[in-house]
Formats: sequence, structure tokens, C-alpha cells
Amino acid sequence: MLLQFKVNNFRSIKDTAVLSMNAGKGKTTVNSIESKGYHILKSAVIYGANASGKSTVLNALAYMREMVLNRYKVTQSVDKLPHFPFLLNTETETASSHFEIIFLKGDCKYRYGFEVDSEKVYSEWLYADTRGKESRLFQRNIEGNIFYVNQLKFKEGRRLKAIDNQLFIWRCDQEGGEVSKTILEWFYDLNLLNGLQNQPYIDFALEQMKDPNIKATLLDLLKKADLSINDLKIDEQDIPDEQAKELPLPAEIMEKILSGGARITSSDIQTSHKKFDADNNATGATYFSLNTDESQGTKKFLALSAPILDTLKSGKILLIDEIDASLHPMLTE
Repeated sequence: MLLQFKVNNFRSIKDTAVLSMNAGKGKTTVNSIESKGYHILKSAVIYGANASGKSTVLNALAYMREMVLNRYKVTQSVDKLPHFPFLLNTETETASSHFEIIFLKGDCKYRYGFEVDSEKVYSEWLYADTRGKESRLFQRNIEGNIFYVNQLKFKEGRRLKAIDNQLFIWRCDQEGGEVSKTILEWFYDLNLLNGLQNQPYIDFALEQMKDPNIKATLLDLLKKADLSINDLKIDEQDIPDEQAKELPLPAEIMEKILSGGARITSSDIQTSHKKFDADNNATGATYFSLNTDESQGTKKFLALSAPILDTLKSGKILLIDEIDASLHPMLTE
């Protein structure tokens, strides 16, 4: 459960920006829950003028996630780190960027962060709180020549070191550390979606619809959205060999696939709509292709519904950029 995220000197963010899910001290319980003594918002919306940095906050969180999970594949001391400082200032363009996150996982509140540029991780820290008081689990500061590991509460880090351009938390996880695994699991369950891109999430919906229960839930959402869709089905078509050869794959790989007799197919979601006669009496149904026949708003609604349902079912955290693009305000709500 996300409590707070802070970022400094990242892309269009020059000074520290904070995303807080703290519900404050008010008595209202609307859109908030109590967990482990914390009053937390269930959801939040970032809004503002164009080019005000809304997307950048989410991009910063996505960057932090990719760093922690080492999606940038930093394994050698000569590897460069991706670094995106604020470039419109002579001080920040050469300075490091700062990221910190506070979240609940199980019975513990964690505070984890790091400071980094393209060359090295200048500092990194992890604190844990189970009884209302933070305990420092580890801290490293390259410039201050500080490297501290809590010998009792972070035993997994006692005999480990990380190279200058590598996160210590990831290094500990590689050696089977339990606490570091918990941290990485939290980031792994953090879902970030781009509301301007439908196709990746439509592909996800196709996979999810193979479960009859999920398909029924998706269909129920579409009906409640009053989109005149009465049924959904998956339409799978074989791709002829001649067309398959035009796919963006190396020729030698495609040749092996075709010579092995494998089926190459394309899948589409079909939406069912009622058909009426001249007297407006229902006479049957017609199936449309989601990709070619439905509106951008319908495609967007279905595309986002699948990952939203998956997030709610699995207890994950979901962040959506440009959620209102192509959607009616009432559907967004």
C-alpha cells in the first residue's frame, strides 16, 4: 500500500515533488481506509495545467520501479545508469536525482530511497517500522564513505557489497535476502498504465477473457457503462504463410516456425450488439471487431478494465496516466 512518493531533479521536476496518500486528520471515511494505524486514501487524482509535470511524477515512479527491479541490466562497473535530470538549470543538469518511497507491506512500513546519476548510486537507504518507531536497516553514502548494515534486523546484508552503479537492495535480493525480496515484490506488484496506449492492455484483456469468470465481470462492466454491448467473444484467425512472412521477424526465425508446422494466428475481441427491424423490434445480434469497428472510448474502457480488475483481485497498486483520454467524464469516474 503506497503511502508517499518523493522525487527531485527528474525530467521536468526541478524541486522536490511529493505524492502523498495520507488522508489527513479529518473524520471523513469517504475514499479512505484505516490500516496499521494509518488513515490512507484508496485513490487519488493528479490534475493541473498541461506541461505541469503530472505525467512526470508517474514516470519518476516507473523509473524507480525499473531501477529496483534492475530492468536496465546493470551488472558491471562500466554500465551506465539512465539519468534524466532537469536540464533547464545549470546546477541541476549535472546533479544527481533523488527518489524515496514509503509503503506498507504486511505488518511493516518501509521507507526506501536512493540518489543516482548516470555514473553511480551516491546514496541508498532502507528503514522499517513495525511498532511506531523506524529502524535503520541499511544506509550507504559513497561520498561520505558511509556503509551501515543493521547486524540484527538486516542480516542478509552483513557480508555483501554493491558496486558503485548498483543498488544494494537488488544485490541483497540476488543472494536470497528475505527483506530485500519483500521490497522487490512490492515494486513488482506496482502496475503503471499509459492511458494513451490501448493495444497492450487489449492483448492483456484477451488473455484474461479465457477465464469465464473474468469475462463475465468485464461484460458486466461494459453493460453498466451503457455501451450497448451484450456479449464478448474471442475471434482467432489463422494467418496464411504468405502473410506470416511479412511479420516483423527475422527471416530465419520465421522459416523455422513455418517449417515446424506451427500455427500462426491473430486474435481479436468481438463485441455483440442487438439488431433491430424497421419497427425497432430486436431481431438478433451482430458481432463487431473491437479493433476496427468500435469507438476509441469503447476500446479504452475495455482495455483499462482488465488491468483494473486484475489489480483489485490481486491487491496490487495501479497508476494510470491520461486516464481521461477518449473517455466520457462519467466513465472515468
